[in-house]
Amino acid sequence: MKKVVSTAILVASLLVFAGCGTKPTEQTAPPPTQKKPEATVSILVFGLFLIRPLLLVLKIRRTVLMPIIFLLCTVGAFAGASRLFDIYCMIAIGIGAFFLRRRGYQMAPFVLGLVLGGLLDKSLRRGLVLSDGSIEPFFTRPISIGFATVTILILLMYIPAFKSLVTSITGSISRQIQRLGSRQA
Repeated sequence: MKKVVSTAILVASLLVFAGCGTKPTEQTAPPPTQKKPEATVSILVFGLFLIRPLLLVLKIRRTVLMPIIFLLCTVGAFAGASRLFDIYCMIAIGIGAFFLRRRGYQMAPFVLGLVLGGLLDKSLRRGLVLSDGSIEPFFTRPISIGFATVTILILLMYIPAFKSLVTSITGSISRQIQRLGSRQA
């Protein structure tokens, strides 16, 4: 189940990233499914009928599959801007990801950060330009306050003392709810 959620998050982030321009003044084209509605039907048909044949790729031995994937990644990295630096970055990130994975870290958040990091940076710069460099609008709007609160709570959950406090509070609340439920029954 964990891999399904990670895959869904990655696909969603790639769809968001694909619809964004590289420059603030750039007009982005709508996805193909908005230009031609029949594209949605063809994606559905290909998805339904090509899943089983594409799963056969997983039966190929890793010793054969990994060099092919490495070659395609290298070509893709070079094709983006025709620079060797991109290939060196790809190799460095791959080595770093290999060691992180051996230490038990999940790769989905890492890839998500790589894919959406540039978009987040551009949006932050745009917001700072619109607010004349002030970060106040990021914390005065209701939606921003909600996102900031959730982010801070998630970060605090990694502190063991805070996590045990939250666990004890939620445990006492759930016990009180159970008591109220048993009294009414």
